Amino acid sequence: MKNIILLIVLLFINNSLFSKELILTKEEKNYLKNNPVLTAGYSTDFESLYNKDGVEGTVNGIIPDLYSLVSSKLNIKINFRTNTWDKTIKDAQDGKIDFIPLMAPNTAKNNKLLITDPIYTHLLGVFGKKELTINSIEDLNNLRVVYVENIKFLDNYLKRYNEEFKLIKVKSTFEAFEKVINNKADVLIAFHNDGNYLIKKHFLNNVKPLYLLNDLQTESVAASSNKTLQSILTKTLNSITYEDKINIVNNVTNYQHSSILSSIENRYIQENKFTIYYNVKGWLPFIFNENNILKGIAVDFWDEIAKSSGISAKYFPVDTFSESLKLFKQNPTSLLTATSSTKEREKYASFSKPYVSFPIGIATNIKEDFLIDLKKLEGKTVAVGKNYSAHKLLEKYFPKINFVPVENIQTALNLLANGKVYAVADILPVLNYELNRNSFTNLKISVTSKFNFDVQIMVNKENKELVPILNKLIDNLDENKKQEIINKWLHNTKFEKVDYTFIYIVGVLFIIIIFFMLFRQSILTRQKKAIEQEVKRATEKLKELNRIYEDTQKLAKIATIKKDMITGEYWVSNEFYNIFEISSSVKIDPDIIISKIYDKDKNKIKEFIERNEVFKGKSNNKDNISIRLNSEKIGIRYIDIFLSVIFDNNKNPIERRATVQDISDKILVEKESEKQKTILIQQSKLASMGEMIGAIAHQWRQPLNELTIRIQKLKYKYKNEEIDEKYVNEYVEKNKKTIDFMSKTIDDFRNFFRIDKIKKEFHIKESIDDVLNILGSQLKNHFIEVNYNENDFVYNGFKTEFQQVLINLINNSKDAFILNKTKEPKIDIIVENNRLILRDNAGGIPKDIIERVFEPYFTTKEQGEGTGIGMYMSKMIIEDNINGKITLKNIDNGLEVYIEFGI
Repeated sequence: MKNIILLIVLLFINNSLFSKELILTKEEKNYLKNNPVLTAGYSTDFESLYNKDGVEGTVNGIIPDLYSLVSSKLNIKINFRTNTWDKTIKDAQDGKIDFIPLMAPNTAKNNKLLITDPIYTHLLGVFGKKELTINSIEDLNNLRVVYVENIKFLDNYLKRYNEEFKLIKVKSTFEAFEKVINNKADVLIAFHNDGNYLIKKHFLNNVKPLYLLNDLQTESVAASSNKTLQSILTKTLNSITYEDKINIVNNVTNYQHSSILSSIENRYIQENKFTIYYNVKGWLPFIFNENNILKGIAVDFWDEIAKSSGISAKYFPVDTFSESLKLFKQNPTSLLTATSSTKEREKYASFSKPYVSFPIGIATNIKEDFLIDLKKLEGKTVAVGKNYSAHKLLEKYFPKINFVPVENIQTALNLLANGKVYAVADILPVLNYELNRNSFTNLKISVTSKFNFDVQIMVNKENKELVPILNKLIDNLDENKKQEIINKWLHNTKFEKVDYTFIYIVGVLFIIIIFFMLFRQSILTRQKKAIEQEVKRATEKLKELNRIYEDTQKLAKIATIKKDMITGEYWVSNEFYNIFEISSSVKIDPDIIISKIYDKDKNKIKEFIERNEVFKGKSNNKDNISIRLNSEKIGIRYIDIFLSVIFDNNKNPIERRATVQDISDKILVEKESEKQKTILIQQSKLASMGEMIGAIAHQWRQPLNELTIRIQKLKYKYKNEEIDEKYVNEYVEKNKKTIDFMSKTIDDFRNFFRIDKIKKEFHIKESIDDVLNILGSQLKNHFIEVNYNENDFVYNGFKTEFQQVLINLINNSKDAFILNKTKEPKIDIIVENNRLILRDNAGGIPKDIIERVFEPYFTTKEQGEGTGIGMYMSKMIIEDNINGKITLKNIDNGLEVYIEFGI
């Protein structure tokens, strides 16, 4: 309780008791109008403030609840984005997020971010094993203290105790808990709420909070460089009332206590979490799983006990009751909620007082006489659950019965139905429920025991303190509620009790008739109640299904609209109003819907509707369309509409139904992805440009030398008057060929850097020849032999992108030859069927990094010599644009690259 009070006092430290009226300037109102959606970034290091339930992918807790109030006050939407702490700060600096909900003021100032008034204060807590006692900071001297090093405040705080404590640094608070649990550290210091959150989330029952430190860390809101947003957030946070803040704390902490328990008992309940083991096959009607929901007498009674006290326990399924006993002994926090005390179990368990009692029932074949006394079973075979309490009780009172232990009641009843045993023994509700559920028409309940089976809660002896608490809570159970639970599970019985007086006067026909009429009336009454309860359950289930349907549509951003083709009336789901941004009070008609559609798409939707007004006697009719909506929230909203028509038996349309899906997020992601992909491709090409220019320089060096020599020779011939017409023609022809060769090299270079917009058919051989022409001189200068089998096939795609991949691969081989000083370097290019194989003898790629070569910005070259995007872009081009596959593998003294072209 102390922790909760401290949390309430320290949670919202600005304007603790008095709020300020929210008055925004005209500039601030315009800012909100132009920015209806704000993005808040937070770090997973502070999960406890943003995810109180610990459910993956959810955002709830103190901070989200606080900003839910902020968004409602400002009439805007706030989205939360999670990342590492450093990346979150960088995003705020770059304007990728609008603000960070919590940040230490000094951290904000150091990172040049604006802050609001403080809104939250962290407490530091000491956590450790339950048996450890810490009363002051000095008690930590010479202890192994573990903490998270990347939380700067915590790191700076503990530096002052570097000589007194044996400090251990870890990456996360959960890792720190593991150190303590595994005895690799004595205590851990962490933010108090983070520690309690992880104890609850992961059921860390053998550790607890030991001591609260006086050192606090004040947190503020950090905004980007936008002072208008800083002012808006400051004013809004200061306008939140004290009552609202207390409601947030109560909602998040969900703190419960029972007035009948002492403060020590309440604290014990809050600090301990328990595990309830149950047989996955079920023990009906006490505890069983139906449609992933646990039900039964024991479940209902435990819910009442837990509801009145706040006891926290999770159910854990096991295959057999014997296995549950085995696990129970090993786990000090274990419970069994539907069992009873025996001498054997009292060696390792403690028991609550009974919360309900039932006699033991005996089922026999319907042909057998009703039993007057259980002694009639002596010497006969009786099937009973192995290690079940009924087994232990009967064995105690009737040791001469031949018991046949079985795994469960279903097995026992099957043995009885097939004549393998004389009788089956179990608690009366279990027999009653199973006979009724499985319709054993040849079986009956013949007698019940004079002694009762007391249903108790079994507690591991290491937590025997829980027993007196449970006894108080059981005594405090409402009698009407107890009877309601019993009636719920025993309302339909097959138990037949023998009226022996009636047997002696069986000849009296009048009494028989009266008995028959009363019996029939009783059956009808029970059936009526059963039907009423079934209708009630079905109604509740239908309501629940409707709620789930609406929630699912909201989550998936899918809506439904229906038109009754006979009455002309429309029906829409709740999500339809959200997608079209229409008030739920507005009556839907086609004009309202069309008014929300983007102007350029209005004719498109009208044609779509008119097209689907004609049915032509089809048995079904389906169509779909993609359009845009005008949105006040996000500008333009993209939606898909899937239309279907339902017909009657005469093939007349009776209902038109449209499913509408908001695909705006998907479209925006695709556009951004395509944009980034284009940028990366261009980066890759630009990265290759330097090498390409070098290749051209090599290609031109020889022809330029030839031109220079010919010019000098021309000058010499002219001086000696040796020039005639034949010489001039030869001179022109030779120089023309040289210039054509140089021109082709430039054309190849220009084509390589051209961005292809449309896929076209091209010859693979021609593309390879162009690449080898560009790189030819460089390869010759490094004495690299290239063998190409000159096979060819035609492919429909982007020629320059394929050439870019080939240049990347050849240049990588060339660089590897130079780096490794390979003797007799050689590259083989093999084209066959829709495949290309490139092999070299440059030594291959080390095994420990070959899996990473396709990662973006990963390079094996020295710093400054490689961009790390060449192979990444090659993979993207092959898989995305060519619809193919690229793989690498080391071969003898080299590497093999395998490219398969998509069809």
